[in-house]
Amino acid sequence: MTEHIPGLDEVPWGDLEDVHGSAADVPELLATAFTGEEAKARSAVDELNVNVYHQGGLICSAAPALLPFLLRLAADRTRPVSVRFDALELVADLGSSGFHAAPRFVDPGWGAAWRAAVPEAADLVDDPEAAVRVAAAAVLSWERERGREMLAVLRRRWEAEPDEVTRLGLLRAAAAVVGRHPDGAALVKAAEGDVRWLLDLRDHGDTDTRMTVGFRDPLLLPGDPVGLAVAAVEEAGPRPAWLRSLYGDRFDAERAMSGALVHRVAVTLADRPGDRADLAGRLAGSPHAGARLGAVEVIAGLVGEFRGAEEEWADTVGPMLEEPWSKRRTRAVQILSVAGRAARPWADALAVRAAATRDPEERSAALFGLARLRDPRTVPLLAERAGEPCFGLPAAASHGAGWLFSPAVPDVLGPLAHEAGALVPALEAMLRGRRDSVLPALATAGEWGPAAAPLADGVAALLEDSEHPARELAVLAGIGPAAARHAPLVRRFAEAGDDGSAALAFWRITGDAEAALELARQAGPRRWNAYWTLLAELGASAAPRLDAVRGEAERGNPLAALALWRTAGDAEAVLRSLLDGADAPLGGGVHSWAGPVAVRAVREMGGAAAPALPRLRELRDARRRPGAGRTGSGSGWRDVARDRELLALLDTALARIGG
Repeated sequence: MTEHIPGLDEVPWGDLEDVHGSAADVPELLATAFTGEEAKARSAVDELNVNVYHQGGLICSAAPALLPFLLRLAADRTRPVSVRFDALELVADLGSSGFHAAPRFVDPGWGAAWRAAVPEAADLVDDPEAAVRVAAAAVLSWERERGREMLAVLRRRWEAEPDEVTRLGLLRAAAAVVGRHPDGAALVKAAEGDVRWLLDLRDHGDTDTRMTVGFRDPLLLPGDPVGLAVAAVEEAGPRPAWLRSLYGDRFDAERAMSGALVHRVAVTLADRPGDRADLAGRLAGSPHAGARLGAVEVIAGLVGEFRGAEEEWADTVGPMLEEPWSKRRTRAVQILSVAGRAARPWADALAVRAAATRDPEERSAALFGLARLRDPRTVPLLAERAGEPCFGLPAAASHGAGWLFSPAVPDVLGPLAHEAGALVPALEAMLRGRRDSVLPALATAGEWGPAAAPLADGVAALLEDSEHPARELAVLAGIGPAAARHAPLVRRFAEAGDDGSAALAFWRITGDAEAALELARQAGPRRWNAYWTLLAELGASAAPRLDAVRGEAERGNPLAALALWRTAGDAEAVLRSLLDGADAPLGGGVHSWAGPVAVRAVREMGGAAAPALPRLRELRDARRRPGAGRTGSGSGWRDVARDRELLALLDTALARIGG
């Protein structure tokens, strides 16, 4: 089949690589794209996208060789429009990678291949099919060196274009050309020629045109961006053209509106948080459901990015608990769940949501908020679902970015150590049932200390035949001496070699430092946290492992740094490991698990940690959360909760050290 595609067999595909390895399967996929029926052809192009582009960030060696075939496919008017569109979309994806990727991740042949491809894509902006014209324009928007030329091509096509939505797609590409141009700021300031044309449309065009141009890149923001966005929402009919140009003719109007407000408007306003707050405040009560959802998503972004925002927005978010649209309700519940005392006026509403909703994500967020408020209704609400696996809550705590995932059962139970006595009987009952219904909950029970002692026998029974025993061992370790009768079982796991969890558990339930240190020596990978936690807790008894502790501390492990302090009292080396380097636990790594451990370490050091005071004050006084992405991207309720705990630790550390 490949012999019918000129030049395809002349490329040494087997010597080239895609994202996953050999590119030897590219010829068959291209052959299917060129000759197969529509569904199979689209599937082939999609597989090429997965293999050659994947998630972006690099240009593999197969990409330059693939590019001319994709453009030939896009230009083939005998093929279905959908296939031609998909081919151009892959070209645009590769253009994006070539634009953004660091030079070391770009194949040397890419530059020449891209320069040859751009004129072919430019020819396709005059294609008879509107979808092809828009897709070709998107390809041109990634051209860096010939930006002025691309702008002229797009303007010429725009002036001849009869289709309203396609005209907006051409304008969006033209605006992107300016935003991505190396001298984009200077071009906008000079406001000459085709750039002047674009700016005039932004300032004097109709609402659809102004939205399309004004919110494509921060360089092109209008004078009153919030006013324009609010006007666009207020004027919006069921299917406004600026939304159709983004999402096509078939879309859910409410979801499209919310998505555009967040991903187009708010992201363009990333460096203008005041405008984002203004936008959210003005749209929070909009009669348009999509605008209201967009508003709460913008608020979530602000909360994820800025300290104190969760408290500032609590009274705006609270009434959203009555919102009929579950996604908006869930987001509001998530924000309130980490708002601290500011959420107290909404505790009754949270309890109603926890009891009434059928959505497990909304229920878990509501219970998480009540638990953090120490609301007495939390345990009875959990008890009502004690017969369900994990109390009817999500089992796995996701660490995915953003606000997409609600709290799971370990998150909800975490703040309830003071209620352990009331919860342990329910967990005992679960232990007598299905294993998968209790293991996620046990992850938290291990943090309840001796209060979880009634669970020891049941946990030990699970441990007997466990293939991945870290969770059961952590529970026994948390229970401590009350689980001492299970020391022989724990020792057996330690002697078999593991990540240090068994040695740590043995130490905590027996207090036998010498035996625990010997068991740790037999443990598996030395970089697992349980191992370094054990050495930190052993303190001076860990002196025989001092060289290993010092080496791991130098790699920036805060648990090893704490062990080094307790073992050798070497303040200079400890502070160096915690402070030096871009990813140090009190540097770029402070927003991860490492940050709180590092703060606890310097707090324990007291006055010896005085050189860390400037950094600790900087962390405490920062308005922006450490590690927060712009517009809250990459930050969600979990990051907010962790940051609030980090702030509390910083306050106590500064007080102890003397700062």
